[in-house]
This record gives sequence, structure tokens and C-alpha cells, in this order.
Amino acid sequence: RAGGGACAPNPAVMSLQHAKESKVLDLLKKLDENDRRTQAVDLSGSTVFREKSVKMCASLADALGRNTRMTSLNLSNCSIGDVSAKQIAAAIRDNATLFDLNLSYNKLGRPGLIAIGHALGTNVGLKTISLANHRVDSSVAQAYVQMF
Repeated sequence: RAGGGACAPNPAVMSLQHAKESKVLDLLKKLDENDRRTQAVDLSGSTVFREKSVKMCASLADALGRNTRMTSLNLSNCSIGDVSAKQIAAAIRDNATLFDLNLSYNKLGRPGLIAIGHALGTNVGLKTISLANHRVDSSVAQAYVQMF
């Protein structure tokens, strides 16, 4: 690139880390409506998700279950626990358009990680999933091995 300047953020990625609840709810509505411009969403560290993760993940999972346009979703560091992970798992089970999912640095325990693993067994779209900073024991590993 001429000028050697720093790379500008990708305008196609919608980042909402410090957004107010109304802005996050607007995004969820766009996902639910299958908005063609909402393809990559970065909610990493979202204050709203961290404070209301179960409610927000329920709405997100509902939208994700119907959405056929979003290809990338970053939910790292959103305080997502097992209840929300199960909701996300149900939504990604049959979603063929989400290619990249980041669930790193959340509060996923054995039940949530196993639910995600089982969902990956039928999911045909995801190419990458990040689960950094989660403890994987033999029962969790077995759920992921079964997807092959």
C-alpha cells in the first residue's frame, strides 16, 4: 500500500465492543432479518453481552438459526456460560453459512463444550472454531472426536 500507513479496520466487520444495548439489539434484529450487509460480527468483550449473556445469546441463537448471510462471529470474552453455549450449539447445528466462530475466553464448562462438539457433528459450514482458554477433559475430547 502506498504511503506505508497503518491498515484501516475492515469496514465489513461490525464491532460492538463498547456499544450500548440498543445498538446490540439493532444488530440482532438485522441478523434475524437476514440483512445482507451483516456478514461479519465482532462482539468480543461486549459490555452488553458480558452483563446479559443469557438473554443476548438467546436472541442471537434465534437469529443465527435462521440467518443465511453471516459468515463470521466473534463472541470471545463475553462471559458466555453453559446455558448460552447450548443455545449457540442448537443454532449452529444446521447453519451452513457461518464459517468462523470464536468462543475463546468465556466461561464454558463441560456441558457447554460438549454441546458445541455435538453440534459440530452435523454442521457443514464452520471451518474454524476457537475455544482458547477452556479446559478440555476426556469427555469433552470424546464429543469432538465423534464429529469425525
